[in-house]
Amino acid sequence: MKNLVTLARWFCLLAAYGLTTLLSTHAAAQTVEPFRWDPAIHRGTLPNGLRYFIVPTSQPADTLGIQLLVNAGSLEEDDSQSGVAHLVEHMVFHESREVPEGIARRMAAMGWRSGVQYNAMTNYERTLYMLNLSGKAHLAQWDQGLFLLSQIAGHARISERSLVQERRVVLEEWRSKLGARERMEQQRRLLLRDGGLQPLRPTIGTERSIRTQPAASLQRFYQRWYQPNNMTLLVVGDVDVAQVEARIRHWFAERPAAVLPVRADRNPVLGNTLRTNRLQDTENRSSQVGWVLRSRSSLAQDSAGFRTRLLDNLAEKLLKQELARYQPLRPAGVRSVVARKGFIGGTTFTLGFAATVDPGAHQAGMQHLLQLQRLLLAQAPDDTKLTQLRQDLLALARRSPRSSAGWDAQKWLQELQSAVTDERVLQDPAQKGPMAEAILAGISNDEVIAHLRGWLQSPDRLLFMMAPGLKPVPLPTPQQVLALQADLAAKPLPVLPLASAPASVPLPALPPALPAAGSTLLWRDEAQQVAMWQLANGDRLVWQYRPNQNGKLRYLADSAAGYRLPGADGWQWQLAAQLAAATAPAGWQTTQLQRWEQAEHVRLSQSQTAQRLTQSASIPADKLATLWHYYQTRQLHAGIDPTLLRLQQDSLGRDNSASSQAYAALDKLRYAQTAADQAPTVAALSRQTPAGLLALWQQLTARPVTHYLSGAASETEVLAAAKLYLAAIPRQPDAAAARALLPLPGRFESRHAIAREPVARVQAYGSVPMVWQGERALQVATLGRALHAALRKSLREEAAGVYSVQFSLKLDPDTDRLESEWQFSTDPARLDELLARVRTILAQPAAVLDDAILQPALEDGRQQASARLNDDDSRFNRLQLSVRHYGDSRYLAQTAQLAGALDAATVRTLAAGLQLEQNLALLLTLPDPKLMETQP
Repeated sequence: MKNLVTLARWFCLLAAYGLTTLLSTHAAAQTVEPFRWDPAIHRGTLPNGLRYFIVPTSQPADTLGIQLLVNAGSLEEDDSQSGVAHLVEHMVFHESREVPEGIARRMAAMGWRSGVQYNAMTNYERTLYMLNLSGKAHLAQWDQGLFLLSQIAGHARISERSLVQERRVVLEEWRSKLGARERMEQQRRLLLRDGGLQPLRPTIGTERSIRTQPAASLQRFYQRWYQPNNMTLLVVGDVDVAQVEARIRHWFAERPAAVLPVRADRNPVLGNTLRTNRLQDTENRSSQVGWVLRSRSSLAQDSAGFRTRLLDNLAEKLLKQELARYQPLRPAGVRSVVARKGFIGGTTFTLGFAATVDPGAHQAGMQHLLQLQRLLLAQAPDDTKLTQLRQDLLALARRSPRSSAGWDAQKWLQELQSAVTDERVLQDPAQKGPMAEAILAGISNDEVIAHLRGWLQSPDRLLFMMAPGLKPVPLPTPQQVLALQADLAAKPLPVLPLASAPASVPLPALPPALPAAGSTLLWRDEAQQVAMWQLANGDRLVWQYRPNQNGKLRYLADSAAGYRLPGADGWQWQLAAQLAAATAPAGWQTTQLQRWEQAEHVRLSQSQTAQRLTQSASIPADKLATLWHYYQTRQLHAGIDPTLLRLQQDSLGRDNSASSQAYAALDKLRYAQTAADQAPTVAALSRQTPAGLLALWQQLTARPVTHYLSGAASETEVLAAAKLYLAAIPRQPDAAAARALLPLPGRFESRHAIAREPVARVQAYGSVPMVWQGERALQVATLGRALHAALRKSLREEAAGVYSVQFSLKLDPDTDRLESEWQFSTDPARLDELLARVRTILAQPAAVLDDAILQPALEDGRQQASARLNDDDSRFNRLQLSVRHYGDSRYLAQTAQLAGALDAATVRTLAAGLQLEQNLALLLTLPDPKLMETQP
């Protein structure tokens, strides 16, 4: 079961090198007011110390979430217990006092599935057990859910016999996380959390600890920490509060409170130190310099702590504003600078700056970051802009909702879990808004500046450098960094260019529209509220005028301008489409485009596949004419930004990771590729010009388009806008359509020893011809869920050979093919054994479809089919499928019957006619002993 990532304690580290952080140091408020809990939350504590939080909500109906949070993770392990907290999380699903056959077996007998109705997670500080019940049948089992959680909470029987089996699954979980990302993450932890326990307590443990931890070690951890006064229950959903409280007392009050061991300090040891280090890996592609400052903060749950966090917010905004101000000082070779903040344990936070640099420009990047720190400490920011930041935050506080009544069950669980995990109060919105207003009114500009400078003066400092692969990077010593700082301090501050008068670049105006052209109504279906018009240029407009639930309009422009058009290589068509979408219209600046889109609430997203090019948007109903005018502008007045082209050219060839090699090898196995399907060479990409790519874009936009629109609007206004902005765009009705990229028939297998870790990874794609039909697509998806359950049962539950297996079936409406995809990772020594199990299932899929496998998949299929009837996105997608396949709205009319037509007999008949092993591309990535020997 995967490790929990808490929302406030452990964020995603900065995209390329992993900085995270939240900051504090605060001035105390004059009057301290404690936080009040949101009154919608019913709180209680049993005599034995177990806390509970209950939120009754029927949003959505017939759903219930129950979570048991144990205040113990890997930081509670002793030096001999690496990985024990996580192993205990797995083992409590085996035997217990009242469930000798095992909790997981009991849950399976109740129709519950791992990852759906129940799951668990562990991190450094917490272990979380989750039940997610939906539908009346599962909802009726909520009391049994509380009972089973009470068994997990205090009555588990951790035996050596069960541990032998379960440790194989945990080993595969450990194995599944191996790779370049984890190698880099380990290095980041060592640097950012140096001096703390986190680097010494990896949550999943090590391969050795997983293999050797005895049951007695797990039992000792369980007995120490799985105590009622170290636990919290969260219950959110369609429940009666008094009834739930009574059952919590019934199941959880039996055990007495216990004396808990003394906890280790969550905070790393800080000091007056400067460290320098490298972050390197053969598969890393980033080139950066990082400057990190570590400090302490207060997390007080009162108005004084709130004041600190509002100062944090303002100081962070000020920091970003100042970084933008100093952009003109960025030297050659330094591409960008960003800053991040966040907690790394206890009350310790980091403030980190990262400069993305060209290879070889690390010295310039380091000097620039140190100079920035000096400027931030010495120069006063623009007082007017800082005042505006405070006013903006005050306005936001005034607009904040004074109630949490609109939250659904999932939102409540997320907020409660975060609050309990981080030991904070989920504050009453009626208190929070006014408190924020009062505090912000008393914060001065000088306080914000002092707050930011307090962060910048931390004596605990780290400088690190990162280069692509193992390219050597000259790393300065701490003494050399200090000497550089002293040298910079002896020189005058760099002079910023004079601030230009208001950076108010006017919003651009859309160019005049072409003369309007005509349209002809082809058909109308009043039952489905759909109509289709032929436009004068050959385009079609399909409009479902039924209102959408959010009141907005959905739009999609669909053409056969995929990247497998004749006349150019596939990558050229892709490059032209991507750069045209990323470049502002001719005559516009990028900043103008961003401001225009924000002001008009209009934005077009683009996607390209082998066969199709689409642009899509979701807009307020009164913005349709503006959207289509903008669409015409992008069709007729596109540009290609030379800077973006150079970035694409510079990036080619950098990714030589094992994963990229694997995907390239898999493509060769799967498809009958032509020369036009090959990736570009450095020379070919370097020959591309903005003018040449713009010419390709103009060819793409010449293909006829079908415009899909859904939502309520005036028909007169829709047709007027279509005639003015869509019908006049020049098209070539006879332009060739892009071709499908079809898989090769037959079975192909390739083994590549390119991995650096002891793991075998399997990726497989299969394909068989099958004409698309809506009813059949639902049957295929349902069969896919059933076969996924069968594979999981065979590979994980019976063989204990994988941690997880992915499997899906889908009926592709573009190619009329049933496509299968599956993958897993495992011990290389067991690869062939597990592949044999998969082949047995895929060769005769109907043979594994017993009721225990098939019925849950049918139930899910019916529920999803029913839910999609009232889902705007699903209806919009079905509208497109109906028109593309039938030229009318008949599929929409059929969707109401889909759920009723799904039964065991039809799925079994479908499975009986399939041999998913026949057309299959199988890529096996294995470890390379030489690479493993040289692994840093």
